[in-house]
Amino acid sequence: MLFLAYTVFKSSDVINANLQTESKPLGALFKQGFIMNVINPKVSIFFMAFFPAFLFSETHSLVVQFYGLGFLFMSISFVIFSILVFFSSSLGSLLKSNNRFGTVLKWAQITVFLGIAVFILTTQ
Repeated sequence: MLFLAYTVFKSSDVINANLQTESKPLGALFKQGFIMNVINPKVSIFFMAFFPAFLFSETHSLVVQFYGLGFLFMSISFVIFSILVFFSSSLGSLLKSNNRFGTVLKWAQITVFLGIAVFILTTQ
C-alpha cells in the first residue's frame, strides 16, 4: 500500500480519458454482462442467504414469491443502472473540464492507500 501511495504521488495529476477502445455489438456486450452476473458468486450468495428472508407469505406459492421478488429486484437494478449510465456521461464531461479535479483525485488516492497501510500495520 505504501508503494502504491508513492507511485500515485510520483504520477501526474492529469486525467487522461481519451482511451481508444474497440466497440462491440450490443448483443456481445449483453452476453458478456449476463455471463459475468451469472457466474458472480456474490449474486448467488445473496439469493441463497438473504433473499428467502424477504418471502412475505406462507399462503402464497414460494415460486410465485421468488419470481415476483426477482422481477422487482431486476426492475430496480435496471432503473438504478440506467440512471447511473445517464448521469455518468455528463458528470465525466464536467470532471474532465475541471483542471483541479485531477489533483483532488490524486491526493484522495494517496490518502486512501496510506489509510489502508496504517490500518494493516496497526491491526493484529
